[in-house]
Amino acid sequence: MIQTFAARGIVLENESLLRFGKPIFGSFEGERGFREYPEPPRFRHSKRDGGMLRDFNEYAGYWLVSDDAKVVLEATDSEALAFKSCDFPSSDGSSGQIFWVCDVLHVKCTG
Repeated sequence: MIQTFAARGIVLENESLLRFGKPIFGSFEGERGFREYPEPPRFRHSKRDGGMLRDFNEYAGYWLVSDDAKVVLEATDSEALAFKSCDFPSSDGSSGQIFWVCDVLHVKCTG
């Protein structure tokens, strides 16, 4: 079961290296997805400030999803979403759970 949670307690640690005077996760004007960065986005999560980290989190208008949630989303429509890998180390500094920043590229309306 995928759990959702607003991004309280999540901080982008290397924002200044990713911005380049533009929105961090914005692509080029009129486009969706992600541009290339000098290094992967690196997040930190404080359980004290934000409770538990979930499979599906909102961050700055984008989704921050676990590897498990990415698999489910890609199985639904692999061309509807763009993913950018990010670093999310554990509180002790070791490699943590795998997370992805996710952008919606298009929506299919049925019915």
